[in-house]
Amino acid sequence: MANAGAVATLPQAQVPNEAIPAETLNRIPKELALEFGAVFFTETPIELYLGIRHPELLKDRVNEALAVLQQQVGKKIKLFLISEADFSRVMAQYALPKPAVVKPITPPNYTVGGDVVESVLATMPPNYARDKHLITVDTNSPGEYWVATDRPSDKQQLALQLIERRNRITLHVIEVPASEFSRLLTIREAVDERLNNPPEPKEAADAAAAIDRQETVPVGPAGQIITGEVEKAGVAGLLQRASGFFGGTNPAAAATAAVKLPPEPKLSDAVVKEEPLPNHEPSKTPAEEQPLTVPAETSVPAEPIVPYVPVIKNIGISRESDESAIVGGEVDVIFRRPVTDIKQLQVIVRQGSVPRILAGIINYAVEQRASDIHIEPYSDELLIRYRVDGQLGEVIKLPTEIQPAMVSRVKILSKLKLDEQRIPQDGRFDVVVAGEKEIDIRVSTLPTVHGEKVVMRLLDKSGQIYTLEKLGLSGAGLDRLLNAIKQPYGVILATGPTGSGKTTTLYAILQRVVTSKVNVITLEDPVEYEMKGVNQSQIKPKIGFTFAEGLRSVLRQDPNIIMVGEVRDAETASMATHAALTGHLVLTTLHTNNAAGALPRLINMGVEPFLITSAMNAIVGQRLVRKLCPNCREKFDLPDTVRKEIDTQLEEIKRNNPKEASRIPANIEFYRPLEGCKDCAAGYRGRVGLYEVFAMDEKIEDLAIKKAPAIEIERTAKEAGMITMKQDGILKVLEGLTTLDEILRETSDR
Repeated sequence: MANAGAVATLPQAQVPNEAIPAETLNRIPKELALEFGAVFFTETPIELYLGIRHPELLKDRVNEALAVLQQQVGKKIKLFLISEADFSRVMAQYALPKPAVVKPITPPNYTVGGDVVESVLATMPPNYARDKHLITVDTNSPGEYWVATDRPSDKQQLALQLIERRNRITLHVIEVPASEFSRLLTIREAVDERLNNPPEPKEAADAAAAIDRQETVPVGPAGQIITGEVEKAGVAGLLQRASGFFGGTNPAAAATAAVKLPPEPKLSDAVVKEEPLPNHEPSKTPAEEQPLTVPAETSVPAEPIVPYVPVIKNIGISRESDESAIVGGEVDVIFRRPVTDIKQLQVIVRQGSVPRILAGIINYAVEQRASDIHIEPYSDELLIRYRVDGQLGEVIKLPTEIQPAMVSRVKILSKLKLDEQRIPQDGRFDVVVAGEKEIDIRVSTLPTVHGEKVVMRLLDKSGQIYTLEKLGLSGAGLDRLLNAIKQPYGVILATGPTGSGKTTTLYAILQRVVTSKVNVITLEDPVEYEMKGVNQSQIKPKIGFTFAEGLRSVLRQDPNIIMVGEVRDAETASMATHAALTGHLVLTTLHTNNAAGALPRLINMGVEPFLITSAMNAIVGQRLVRKLCPNCREKFDLPDTVRKEIDTQLEEIKRNNPKEASRIPANIEFYRPLEGCKDCAAGYRGRVGLYEVFAMDEKIEDLAIKKAPAIEIERTAKEAGMITMKQDGILKVLEGLTTLDEILRETSDR
């Protein structure tokens, strides 16, 4: 969608010389049409044509508001320039104003200082009641309400008139003393507190029964609830649908926070309250009739096991109150218990509420220990995948119609531009799951041919930091690394591809060195774990705060130990090296295939070889492999050719490093995964690291100065006692920690 400043470049359109249906015309109230010079003049089953006469009147947030409107009406909005004559002719078709009617001002039951019905008070969102000094006090029918205020104003009256017109209801405004309004607001907030702490939801067995009945909530084309929409959605829902679409400070925009994110950390009754599900029995497809025999296949095992992926169809997308767009909200406010079963997630999806669907997907991902959530649009489906233990697996399939609303929901939470769909965007937001897990969610969007793909990286801020031993370091490699840590200055470098656990290794090192006697400063992107006693700083490249610039500032902060998240360029590499040579211990990471490849890479980046050899303490190469579930493994015999290769590797370990030879058991046994159990995914649970560590010695220093290739450096390091990642993996296979398939997959380049 073009931005407001470029509307003048839109194509010219001629408005048909015929009557425009009132439903199309009244999608924009007459007052706003005149104010902004914009009218709807044509409507098809899938599109709405918006005629713009005065583009200079449109506010800065027009694109964002149009995106919200587009989701609400369920149709694509196309913009055109129209002539002054066409605009005047369309405006003339608005119905003449009705003669003024004296509204009854006496409510049927409410009296000042008397009792009030809490369910009536609860129809007005508490933040709206506080900000606009409006609160619902009585109702005579589903379409007639009395609204009390202690500060009547013309702008307030206009906003309520727009709500009336858009939703075909009647609102009577009565003025009350300030003390009475304060009393009503106190009662309303007490109601809100109870609604935000509802009884525990039904057990998973009830959820399974609901999914067997294929229950759904019927919704209309714009997402409204068909049956009893006023009672169910309440004024909160009506305000959402009556939102202003042209930004700025016009009254309709003031009547809702659908675009602007509300500040208060609460969710209204429209979010928490469970609506009764009608006994609706749609036809089932063969895929939906298939029994759910596994909770969710969230990883791709080495064996050819094809998981069952639920396919959800015919979702009616409903809209919740504006308070559901909260940032920093707790996921367990929406779901009081973790979403532990795929059937529970299906029930949530079938209810059609986009905020609840997204919250359910995040909740279930945390329960499944997922590191990433992929929301991928295709021509015939919206695929949800989780990455668990490094492996991507399909979880659930949704209809394509829900994709725009899902993406917009993520964008609202992460403060991204709703109307920008042409370029990638990055953002973040926080949630709290199960009352205790603080999850930092990093969001990335990417335009594709079928819409925007979203990837959410889940970082558990409350997660523990593992020790080096727990990560998988042992033997001579651990000894070399510990010796390097004890040095007062120098560089310790962790290498490996993206997602290989390099930053986690650096955190484990920091855990060993942090004391009250040292000043530790980190530069990270992002800060993945919070550590007490460490000054952690997140870089912001968009404003010029890069690793290199940050390192330049950190050196003026009197540090003892510096952690740099990644060496990305020659400037950062050079500064890290000089920092190590001037009395600082520097921990950092580099993207290379193995430890030996780090030296040629730094030299190619422009760092002088003699500086590298003087500054480098140790280089760690690493990978991550899945761990076998101890309850789901079985012994098996390797083919002779494979066993022969294993024996060759073991002989090399014995020859070059007798200390590592003690890890080889007398009885060599090999294990493979079974189909899985309730505690694992296809026989695997968790991951362990494969490591190779070498320290600088005279031979390797000579090779670095001569700019020798990585293969020659690795051969020399092995002769000096280093075991490779593949050999470390074989030793972990003999310990029963993982499988040979995992080792070969991660070290095939070795």
